[in-house]
Amino acid sequence: MALRMSSARRLLIVTAVVAHLLTVSWVWASPASAHTQLVASDPPDGATLGDPPEAVTLTFTEVNGTVSIITVHDPSGRPVSTDTPKLAGVDSLRVPLAMLTDPGRYETRYLVTDADGHQIRGILTFTLTAPVASSPSPAVPDQGIGAEPTREGDSKPAWPWLVVTLAAVAAGCAGILRVYLTSPSRRRPW
Repeated sequence: MALRMSSARRLLIVTAVVAHLLTVSWVWASPASAHTQLVASDPPDGATLGDPPEAVTLTFTEVNGTVSIITVHDPSGRPVSTDTPKLAGVDSLRVPLAMLTDPGRYETRYLVTDADGHQIRGILTFTLTAPVASSPSPAVPDQGIGAEPTREGDSKPAWPWLVVTLAAVAAGCAGILRVYLTSPSRRRPW
């Protein structure tokens, strides 16, 4: 009977350890859930175009819609986007452009907030090679999007997750120790 109890206790300990490791890995991975990411752009980043585009479309893994800013700037730094971004499809945002007349490098600056509040900002570029007949373009105020692609909103402290993980590890170890110490055959090697 002692051998049978020992096998049952071993099975209980192995089950507890596996359940504990799965719980800890799930808790640890929870804050790293997927955030919105840019997956495509039209025109593509770094593209060289002979004809000016009428709009810029950015496609993300998800679009929340609460804060979405897209501005396009000409080679001299003036904004040439003529409206706020509009939903174009399920996860795409489209912003119309004024008639692009100057050849050179254009910048598309974007700021999108995902469902859990993280802000994703970045810059894409395209180059217009041929000059286009000039027509007046309306001045659009710069919306102050930063120059470097960054991720904001990740400033939430990591220590709460560390505390939860350490507490889960401590509870698991305490449970395993309790089972081992209350075992009638604890002096025997496993």
